[in-house]
Amino acid sequence: MLHLSPDEDAPNTPARYLVVMGRFAIGDRASGLKLRLSLFGKIAAEQKQEITITRSAKKQYMLLAPGREQREVLPSAWTTFADQAALGAEHVLSGMDHLLFLLVVLVTGWSLRQTVLALTCFTAGHAITLAASAWGGWIVPAAVVEPAIAATIVGMALFDRWSQSCPRPWPPVVRLTLVFACALIHGPGFSGALTDLGLDHNHRLLSLADFNAGIEAGQLAVALLAAAVMTAIQRMQGTGGKALFIRLASFTAIVAGSFWLIQRVIVFV
Repeated sequence: MLHLSPDEDAPNTPARYLVVMGRFAIGDRASGLKLRLSLFGKIAAEQKQEITITRSAKKQYMLLAPGREQREVLPSAWTTFADQAALGAEHVLSGMDHLLFLLVVLVTGWSLRQTVLALTCFTAGHAITLAASAWGGWIVPAAVVEPAIAATIVGMALFDRWSQSCPRPWPPVVRLTLVFACALIHGPGFSGALTDLGLDHNHRLLSLADFNAGIEAGQLAVALLAAAVMTAIQRMQGTGGKALFIRLASFTAIVAGSFWLIQRVIVFV
């Protein structure tokens, strides 16, 4: 059942319910209309409903799912941008694999300049493959992307442990290159969330840019939190406490990443 209301904020507006079996028409005065789907099944295939809305040259792809039961019909550019940015930030903050990789990148004891460079490499890498997936139509199967993301967590953490034991430290450019390479793998993972929301065909480039801006906002929040925690640990426990925290973060990443890698390989085989 679809619930169509011209204004959600107007409680006295009579609700209209439609049982949709196929195509239906929306008049020219479609501004402010919202489409809500409240019937979902229990299995994964029944948890999403794809809807395409067209009016003249405008076209909107809409995907409704539990937690996102309502979407605006043919929204303005600003509404689309706000939705994409919110989803980008939400995807980073709710994705444990992305957060753990970001934590591995951040907790290295690097200088502020090197940390900023690492975040820039991560941003540039996933932005390239995100654009290639969402804009260029480059599709990477989830069976490849999801295990590969887990592998980047394990690989980066192992590299950090190994480099710490080397008699001569590796040049920072080596680690920055690894961060960039891993970020290329994370990009298609971000594009899956963008597809779930529905890339706006009318403002595709700006919509993609705003989704990426939301990702960066989420990453910046994580970076600031990690910096605050590292500073607090160093003040309370000194350099030894900070080094212990870095080792614990690396070992946590290795264990969790290995678990996800094995789990995802088994799921997709």
